Amino acid sequence: MNSVIPAISELADALDSACEYYESNKHIAEVSVLEMMMILESIFYQRKAQIQCLESSSKGYYFTVTRENGSFIVISSPNHKWTSGSYQEQLLLQVRLCVLDKPDYRLVNEENLRSHDLKFVISYEEGQYYLEARRFIDLYGGIKANNLCNLIDRFIASAQVLCVAFQEERKAAKQRAVESVPPAPSRPQKVH
Repeated sequence: MNSVIPAISELADALDSACEYYESNKHIAEVSVLEMMMILESIFYQRKAQIQCLESSSKGYYFTVTRENGSFIVISSPNHKWTSGSYQEQLLLQVRLCVLDKPDYRLVNEENLRSHDLKFVISYEEGQYYLEARRFIDLYGGIKANNLCNLIDRFIASAQVLCVAFQEERKAAKQRAVESVPPAPSRPQKVH
């Protein structure tokens, strides 16, 4: 029982430290898990978003932000496991855009050549292909919390616009493929 009390007090001290850091600086250069939680809470508290801090064996800590409009963002470390004692200078934003009936790597590569800010990736999970958009954010030199909020908002908006364009291109490519197939030769009918 005594071993739990120091752990709780250390967590409370770390949370106080994160609050002080954020409230005094409002400038993010490298971020701990608790500081990121405070930042996300301050960014999304009026936007009806659900924020979760989760942990996986491969990624360490990562955050999910589920917004009222249905967008689901994952914020994680692109470099190494994000542990409670580590600070991150880069963040990876991911948003799942749509389900794919089959992967179209050629079209994804073409879209990636046109897009500079974000990249499309085809992921596979539980027997289903998904189109995801990803963007890296460098915190080197610092970024203000409201700028981070704007980056996240712009990331979601551009990802949704590009997803619509991607789906239109897929539809047009399917139509061209159907039109380019020559009609099957007609069989002579038997006369009885």
